[in-house]
Amino acid sequence: MRRADAFLVLFLTLSCSLLMDIQAVGAAEEEPVAGVKAGDWMKYRCLYNFTTTNPDDLSSNRFEVYYMQIDVLSVMGHHVSRRYTIHYENGTEVSMIGTEDVRVFGYIIAANLSVGDPILHPKMDSRVNTTVTTDCLGVEREVNWVGPYSFNYSEQFHFFHWRWDRASGILVEAFNYGNLSTSDYVIIGLSRIWILNTNIWEIKVIPSDLDRDNYVGISDIIMCAEAFGSDSTLHAIRWHSYCDVDRDGRVGIKDLLIIAQHFGESA
Repeated sequence: MRRADAFLVLFLTLSCSLLMDIQAVGAAEEEPVAGVKAGDWMKYRCLYNFTTTNPDDLSSNRFEVYYMQIDVLSVMGHHVSRRYTIHYENGTEVSMIGTEDVRVFGYIIAANLSVGDPILHPKMDSRVNTTVTTDCLGVEREVNWVGPYSFNYSEQFHFFHWRWDRASGILVEAFNYGNLSTSDYVIIGLSRIWILNTNIWEIKVIPSDLDRDNYVGISDIIMCAEAFGSDSTLHAIRWHSYCDVDRDGRVGIKDLLIIAQHFGESA
């Protein structure tokens, strides 16, 4: 794998390898509690762009991830076994099974943290900055904010802010900027990840609001058009169940018409 590719995958899944370096950090004052259980799942929309000055890197300037799903497999103490499934825009997907430590900065952190509580990070003192009540998939939820933070490590610079649902500890939105500079070239990556769906709470959204931004607009029509013609038997080829607005097992003209009928509505 090329160095640029390795950086991009690492940046997408947990922002950088530092976040997995549990040995470098100490234990929290109180034993953390996981707010998820086996069978819970979360689906995220991922937007990612990068540029590089490396003349040998012929990759597209866009890291084409369509969405990502995290399935909780088991929970033992503060460790959560989970499966990441990353769906690419070309219809392929890749899955990775691993473990999250809810004490540590990641997609799943400890439940019911309060302002000032630490979320362990090996290179900085990361703590909950504020807790706000906000709309999350059509439901008012308490959300813990961390950031904005920035740090330098080796050849890398990172800037980010993340938000987690307080009751469950799952990520609801993240913004990341990364800069990898070497003596030969520079890579700049920018990503935004936000939650589309989950079974952890009963979501209440406009069915036509495909990108879950609480507004039915042109972006929803584009998403439906990208999945147009797919059906539930073609799981890995542009099948996205949330584009099947009328729930007939196929993304077609009726789904586009329903979105058009709700165009301009907001939650």
